[in-house]
Amino acid sequence: MQFDLTGSMVRENEIRMEVLYKKHHNWLLACGKNIAADIELAQDLVGDLYVYLGSKVNPNIWYMDSFNLQYCRSFLSTRFLNYIKRNSRVQRLGDGYDKAEEVYDTEFDERLETEYNKLVDEIAEMKKKNGWQSAMLFEMYMFSEDTMDSLATKIGLSKSTVYLNTKKVKDHMRNVLNNPFKQTDND
Repeated sequence: MQFDLTGSMVRENEIRMEVLYKKHHNWLLACGKNIAADIELAQDLVGDLYVYLGSKVNPNIWYMDSFNLQYCRSFLSTRFLNYIKRNSRVQRLGDGYDKAEEVYDTEFDERLETEYNKLVDEIAEMKKKNGWQSAMLFEMYMFSEDTMDSLATKIGLSKSTVYLNTKKVKDHMRNVLNNPFKQTDND
């Protein structure tokens, strides 16, 4: 006869969850309310704790007949901090989100397309002249998803070589091209 260690640990975890709920549920809610200052959020945090403890059988956090209560309090605090961080990244739509869009700026679009075409043409011209290597590196960097670091690794050059060569071409382009994002005096 073979002893099922995993099944007995799962059962032991379930018993400990029941003891935790019966003996310490109100205390956990109070901790959650102290942490979150909102009873509904505190209930959600405690619910997350129960889900976590039920899904992860970890004897290291067992204590006496239940779970380590300091671990549980720390879990609630960490979950609340994660909740705050997650919500700070989410941007809510303002009241004016359903207002009509501005008229599409075709002049800007044409300016952008013109300067982009000039950029491509200038790179092609630079590749025909002395120093064509810089133009090639710039083209590989600009028209791919590669970072300078990954490009340097991919082609076996140092990061500084890739950086200096792309910087040289960027400086040249600043002198040759007009920035389509800057408003001209005509606008």
